[in-house]
Amino acid sequence: MAGEDPAHLTGPSREPDRAFRGLAWSFLLNGGQVVLIGVAGTMLLNLVRVALVAAIAATVGVGPAIFFHDYGGTVLFVGFLFVFWAFAQRWILTVPAPDAEVPT
Repeated sequence: MAGEDPAHLTGPSREPDRAFRGLAWSFLLNGGQVVLIGVAGTMLLNLVRVALVAAIAATVGVGPAIFFHDYGGTVLFVGFLFVFWAFAQRWILTVPAPDAEVPT
């Protein structure tokens, strides 16, 4: 039947494919935001860490500054990773429900 449209080309089976492509682009764009915010946050955290190391060295001494550099920096960075992961999951990488209405 040449005039008939096969169900496998236009039927509901193609809908998940379209939804997945839209979801992939959404995650790609949001993933870019996550990378940019993550890099900026990491740079800012590193500046704060260096300033704290310098302040500790100037006020308390070199020994405590080295200790903070080695261990305090690690604690700061791991803490930042947890906070950033929660932030990204909560506010950036959200996917609206497919049947959600957009308020006008």
